[in-house]
Amino acid sequence: MSDACRPLCASARIKKFQWREGEEFTADIWVLNDLPEPVSGGRITVRLVSASKSIELLKWDFDSIPANQNMAGPTVRCIMPDPEAEQFKLILEYEGKPQYNSEYTMLFKGNPNKKREHR
Repeated sequence: MSDACRPLCASARIKKFQWREGEEFTADIWVLNDLPEPVSGGRITVRLVSASKSIELLKWDFDSIPANQNMAGPTVRCIMPDPEAEQFKLILEYEGKPQYNSEYTMLFKGNPNKKREHR
């Protein structure tokens, strides 16, 4: 919970936290600046990470942000692949400032209409 109270961080607005194979995953990317001074520009890298896969979705270079203001960034989109685990993470890396990184853990469900091989 202490990470949620940081005065500066990369952030994502995610419409839900359970996804199925074949759905379009979307997340709005933000930089939140609650500091009383401006923040110089930087770069956010956005990745989806599951048990053995890491998919880079976006690199966003943003301009300086005025004091006590948030900056809306792009929306990332991808079609969810076949799940290999029940959970995956959306990771936002603030280049050169790992203390401002963020990650979100979500549930991943298989496609109920897809026939699976029984072993």
